[in-house]
Amino acid sequence: MFIFLFKYTHAQYRVFGIGTQDCEVLLTHSNDEEFKFLTISWVQGFLSGVNLGVSVLNKTLGNKISEEELWLAIVDNCKKNPLSNLTTVSQNIFIDINNVTIGKDSIFFE
Repeated sequence: MFIFLFKYTHAQYRVFGIGTQDCEVLLTHSNDEEFKFLTISWVQGFLSGVNLGVSVLNKTLGNKISEEELWLAIVDNCKKNPLSNLTTVSQNIFIDINNVTIGKDSIFFE
């Protein structure tokens, strides 16, 4: 199911929980340790699910990222894309850490 996650111009999947939060909210609460923990946990789950789908399709495993590196990537991505939500930020992080090429022959395309 996650294999097709990014193949649609208009999202055809439902996101729950903190993944619906926009970057403005995230940046406002970035110093709150509980919010940081919830955000990192949600993104780790998202990345794990996408990695599972990609590994089934491509027989490869995604790259690892530490919690601290992940948090820095989330905040950095939100600063660069303040109108994005956490789901979009998570997609961008997956693409960045795995050097995924975006195109029609990829599992990811715009």
